[in-house]
Amino acid sequence: MKRNTRKYIGVIPARSGSKGIKNKNIALFNGVPLILHSLKHASKSDVLNNFFLWTNSQKYFDIGSDYISLPNIGLREDFVDDFDTDEMFLNDFINRITQFNINCDAIVLLRPTSPIRDEGLIDQCIQEFEKNWQYYDSLRTVSISNKTPYKMWFALHGPNSTKFGEPICKMIGGVGDAHSMPRQILREAYVQNGLVDIIKVDVLRRLKSSSGSRVLLYETKDKWVDIDNMSDLET
Repeated sequence: MKRNTRKYIGVIPARSGSKGIKNKNIALFNGVPLILHSLKHASKSDVLNNFFLWTNSQKYFDIGSDYISLPNIGLREDFVDDFDTDEMFLNDFINRITQFNINCDAIVLLRPTSPIRDEGLIDQCIQEFEKNWQYYDSLRTVSISNKTPYKMWFALHGPNSTKFGEPICKMIGGVGDAHSMPRQILREAYVQNGLVDIIKVDVLRRLKSSSGSRVLLYETKDKWVDIDNMSDLET
């Protein structure tokens, strides 16, 4: 596959210290540590210019290095808490690679918690984004949601320790009673599945955003999993 003129660098973010599943990013999925699935997928890309394991754990880096020869830019030092955003650690990553005279036009985020990717998916997403570069700030892979947000509610505090229902449908699309309508007549909704995110470096730098305002959706139809609890590891 022909390389693009723009440079795309893959990032596998793998901080230690997860609360829900201890050491989640190296938990075994199909007998293999989670980070190795994403490293394997990145290593098979024909169009990524390079890829990095961006971790605050030497143990994690060593596990990745045992699988494949990884470029070493040191460990993450900041933005490793539960509430730190993608934009924070990605801008921190860009600052780090710049110190090593490494530059790129876009970051390809490959989350280790999404270990099932079709072969070629990364390159397909990059090529689609490259083809539409002038129109979009970022790309996210999505799947059709099997639950419609039109039938979901937020809960506010009500009297006597009750929960007051605030229908989400009133906030999206202006359909007042969509929660009581047949699902078949409601707009189809998509959920981001975390398989591939692509973000322009300029958007990260200038807007301090990991998506920008124009997001290209790339629909995937095959099986995927987002590891969030122990039962997900048994998929």
